[in-house]
Amino acid sequence: MSEAGSRKLAGYTFGFRANSLVDGLILLGTFIVEWDEGKKLAKQLLLTKESAQMYAERLTELAVALNFDGWLLNMEVTLDPKQIPNLKEFVDHLSQTMHSAVPGYDSVTIDGDLSWQDQLNDKNKPFFDLCDGIFVNYTWKEDYPKLSADVAGDRKFDVYMGIDVFGRGTYGGGQWTTNVALDVIKKDGVSAAIFAPGWVYETNQPPDFQTAQNRFANLFVSGDGEAEVLLFLPSQEVPQMTDSIDDSLLADNGTFSFGLYKVTLARLAKGHGYHIYVDGEQVLDTPWNNISSQSFQPFIEYPGDPSTQPIQVVIK
Repeated sequence: MSEAGSRKLAGYTFGFRANSLVDGLILLGTFIVEWDEGKKLAKQLLLTKESAQMYAERLTELAVALNFDGWLLNMEVTLDPKQIPNLKEFVDHLSQTMHSAVPGYDSVTIDGDLSWQDQLNDKNKPFFDLCDGIFVNYTWKEDYPKLSADVAGDRKFDVYMGIDVFGRGTYGGGQWTTNVALDVIKKDGVSAAIFAPGWVYETNQPPDFQTAQNRFANLFVSGDGEAEVLLFLPSQEVPQMTDSIDDSLLADNGTFSFGLYKVTLARLAKGHGYHIYVDGEQVLDTPWNNISSQSFQPFIEYPGDPSTQPIQVVIK
């Protein structure tokens, strides 16, 4: 699942949507109401039950027209308690008309206070009960995922504990220790919502983006640094493929080894590259980026004992 950035109303580019269909991602637009301007919008949106329904229907029509799957709702303003019934109507009506993913953010409470709870509790559960999940604010404490799971009951996987990769008040510190929070979330059986995963690129992590991004992505699948997933290499970076699987470098024969796993890669295009090829011949020495050209990215996990049953995967 992926959601668009933090503007009042945000969706996706065509290329991003086209790529999501290949990888089976659920894409959410963002509807955020904040600051003084947001209070004015909330007053108009929540004026009556009918206005709440009307805005929900317009959001549904927009999502259908732009071909994405749902909305992340973030009402980040203080509300008059008298507006809460209409807010509940808005959340419920949008969930019903979308017939798809409509999670809400942990911000305004059932009392109308703008008070981030950092967990699922009686202050925000009435909204949780009307939609598809909750994106919990990222300043939670170690026991909050377990407390949230207890409140959610059989819907515990609909609780997405926030993690700010930049580490701004987030449990475990984010950045290269993002896995610390993920380990707690996994242990307590809830889900994770990753905020600002572009940290690697935005902060220019060494030695280069692709190497740093691969290292960062592997934090998401194992807390001890051992890889359970093999990730991304542009097809343009694989000069020669063979059927053999050994410990040689990718640049030599297209075989990639990491931890306990070995995979021969072919045409795993990331949607960007350093050169442009036609029919296997380089025609331009020009960097390019087109996410809609990204091929399916495999997720490979082997839970068994690798010493007795090693895994070998060849993708052609």
